[in-house]
Amino acid sequence: MHLHLARFHAALTPERFSEYLLLLDREERNRLQRFQREKDRHLFAASHAFLRRTLSPYVKIPPDQLRFVVNRHGKPSLDGHSKDAVIHFNLAHTYDLVVVAVNGGGEVGVDVERLDRDVDPLEIGDRFFSREESADLRDTPAAGRVRRFFQYWTLKEAFLKARGQGLSAALDRFTLHVLPEGRATLSTFSEQEEDVAAWSLFHFEPTPEHIVAACVACPAGPAACQWKWERDLAQPATDQQKESPRRGCLN
Repeated sequence: MHLHLARFHAALTPERFSEYLLLLDREERNRLQRFQREKDRHLFAASHAFLRRTLSPYVKIPPDQLRFVVNRHGKPSLDGHSKDAVIHFNLAHTYDLVVVAVNGGGEVGVDVERLDRDVDPLEIGDRFFSREESADLRDTPAAGRVRRFFQYWTLKEAFLKARGQGLSAALDRFTLHVLPEGRATLSTFSEQEEDVAAWSLFHFEPTPEHIVAACVACPAGPAACQWKWERDLAQPATDQQKESPRRGCLN
């Protein structure tokens, strides 16, 4: 599984916004127009153009010619590309960071959150997490409790997005164990015949302010996760061509 990360530091110039709009299809442009705030329209255009440009080299189709279909929970997949080169992907973003997960094997899910969000980890954990996870939050020292909460939250959302459900499913139906070295395991799940070992889960902090979690289906055995930074989406590509992308790998 590969994760592509891009910063989104500022509002788009009119030229950059128009450039991204040209890559979107009619349905995406219609969705964009429903946003009331300009910053939401800019983020949508930039993140979906980034998704298209990221997927294009994998399937050898120009970004503006990619077509998508969605399942009943809203998870998109590519429509009409070769069945011999099936690509699974997922998109997540905050207001200042966009992440695209891509995998050539099993389904993937990804989530990103800011660690400085104002949350009550114990109250939310008691309402939405499994008993084991809620107890772990209470046992975690106060100084690290918000970080542990967001580890659980992003991992849970990434898992449900990989399964094509998103937050339409209850978060307390399954239990995760957060491990060191950027890994996590799924220990219980209420769905019948669910193979908990058939999923690899990862978490890492690409900046001091963000946490990213990803999940990939891997029935043949544990997977690895490679990630790298791409250019800032508000800047032209020529401004950063000489920069070497930062990369990482979680095994």
